[in-house]
Amino acid sequence: MKPVGFTLFLFTRDSSKAKSVKGGGGAKKAAAGKGGSKTTTEIPSEPVLGDEEAIEIAATALPKSVIDQLTSSNWKERLAAMEEFTTKVHNMERSDIPGQALVRFMAKPPGFKDANFQVINAKFGMIAILAEKSNFTRTSAEFVCKPLVDKIGDIKAGGKAKEALTAIAEAVTLGLIAENAVHYAFNGQKNPKNQAETFNWFSQAIQEFGFGKINPKPFISSIKTALSAVNPQVRTAAVTCIGVVYMYMGANLRVLFEDLKPSLLSQIDGEIEKVSGTAPPKPFRGLKKGGATKADDSEEEDDEEEEDDDGAPAAAGGAMEDLIPRVDISSKITDGLLAELSDSKWKVRGEAIEKVQSILKEAKFISPNLGELPAALKVRLGESNKILATHTANTCQTIATAMGPAVKAHSKTLIPALIFLTSDSKPTVRLAAVQALTAWEEQIGIAPFIEDETLTSAL
Repeated sequence: MKPVGFTLFLFTRDSSKAKSVKGGGGAKKAAAGKGGSKTTTEIPSEPVLGDEEAIEIAATALPKSVIDQLTSSNWKERLAAMEEFTTKVHNMERSDIPGQALVRFMAKPPGFKDANFQVINAKFGMIAILAEKSNFTRTSAEFVCKPLVDKIGDIKAGGKAKEALTAIAEAVTLGLIAENAVHYAFNGQKNPKNQAETFNWFSQAIQEFGFGKINPKPFISSIKTALSAVNPQVRTAAVTCIGVVYMYMGANLRVLFEDLKPSLLSQIDGEIEKVSGTAPPKPFRGLKKGGATKADDSEEEDDEEEEDDDGAPAAAGGAMEDLIPRVDISSKITDGLLAELSDSKWKVRGEAIEKVQSILKEAKFISPNLGELPAALKVRLGESNKILATHTANTCQTIATAMGPAVKAHSKTLIPALIFLTSDSKPTVRLAAVQALTAWEEQIGIAPFIEDETLTSAL
């Protein structure tokens, strides 16, 4: 019998997956570490200036009127000082702009707590200008991050705060400033509006910069904190962020939140459903060096950036793999369990399959070492008892999701048997087989499915 279901599986795969035949899938490339060197960016730093030293340096770069009026009790004078400040910096050469000294000078009381929103917006606008025009360092970025987050939820100043954060991201990478901003939003202050808007900014920034150079690990705990927040806007912002990240990271991201309440999981699943099958947008922002944006570099450099099947840089998948704590379940695949899987009584075999599923569910993420389990499951996929065959296919699906790209090590054992199962006469069995194959393809790409040896074994 020909595996007609497998033919349907091949032709119903998302057309965006076609690159998998050539490249083997983004997850596989990530596992191989290809393109990893592109994810490491040396972010310039500098010694921290003292307040008096910063003011002295600023005084050599700015007119005396700006130095005097920026701390005036009259808001109009402070605003006029910022306007003159802005004009002066626009006319300076990059090498002549003392970025850190100027941002610290702006913090001089009333500083970033100025009661006048026009002055605050002018200061935030200046931060964006300095991020673009000066040799802006992580030292300066970390200094201004807190005041920007403190105002990001403000109806009058929030927009300028977000623009400044985006400009900083182009100067020192999105990963650095976003990690600082999100951490501070949930650990350094308690305003829920700021927490929600920080995540909203981050979600938008990901789509503008891409996700390939971001390590997701620091953000997961903050997302979970946000999901447990009393304020619904904070929870909604976190769910939206999960949906955006899902476009880049795929199904493994969902598993990280399985311990949440069913109501929250339902919201997450709904958001994932909205973006499922959607390719992430092409980044149009990046690090700026001397006014040239990486996103605007030559096509040759763009082509060198490894991408996975959904348009996400392969490094994102690698970061996800680093994030996942995998469990070695080989010690639980005992001789007794293997014997039960091959028992002559179907009820014993069924209970053994349930035990395997429980082991997988408890571990969530597993290492490639499965002992003799794949061989035992291969036999069970050929079960005369169709219920057990279906349950075995479901188990193979879980293994692919739990193991990730490393599941390729077991592809020659299980994929042919799953392909053959797609020819079963029962629709429920065929569906389980196709769903399992889909899970495997998401992890390792389509290439292993159409290798001569695999097809020969299946046919």
